[in-house]
Amino acid sequence: MSPKADAIVSFFGNLFLDEPLPKDGYVELPHDKPGFGVTLNREGLNMTRPYPRIIADKGASLVLRESYASKSKEQDM
Repeated sequence: MSPKADAIVSFFGNLFLDEPLPKDGYVELPHDKPGFGVTLNREGLNMTRPYPRIIADKGASLVLRESYASKSKEQDM
């Protein structure tokens, strides 16, 4: 719905290429696509990672879990 409620506009902006819009109180979904049948607009979005992706070694998650566990034990005392 538009701010003045005089037109139906896309709810998600340019997030989807083919967002289904309501007509006569109903949203008609396509039968040839899965789910809601929307396609993500990958070119129109700024899809960048907020932080660089870091790939750690296999033992890093265990070390992190142990350090968090020891910190929580210290806080409980």
